Amino acid sequence: MPKLLRRVGFLAAWVLFAPAAWADLSVSDARLRAPLPGQSTAVAYLQLTNSGSDDVYLVSASMGGAKAVEVHEHSHEGGMMRMRKVERLPIMARQSVRFESGGYHLMVFGLEELSNPLVLILHFSDNRQLQVPLRRESI
Repeated sequence: MPKLLRRVGFLAAWVLFAPAAWADLSVSDARLRAPLPGQSTAVAYLQLTNSGSDDVYLVSASMGGAKAVEVHEHSHEGGMMRMRKVERLPIMARQSVRFESGGYHLMVFGLEELSNPLVLILHFSDNRQLQVPLRRESI
């Protein structure tokens, strides 16, 4: 019986304190630039802030109604504009990463129709997930 009580106590503590541990990640200014007419690729921009004391890594993202969401980085190299997929994006402790045109952004592929509400899910290396409501932005 004591083993069962320890497990129940651990579970209760985890349920009570887990949300506070997730409070160190926050998102602001989250928006989705809708696809052009006849297209199914959109782009999402936001600011992701880690107010905690540990670095975390954004490892993937997903969105209902989309076939795939990828983190991309836009850069200029040798006079050429390049875009590359980023597998693990570090979000350093007490810092923010801005997803914007000309830098990091989220490519949303295979978006046939926009659901309402628009919700992006960010997946982190420590198995946390953050649901992010997006506002729709027309081009």
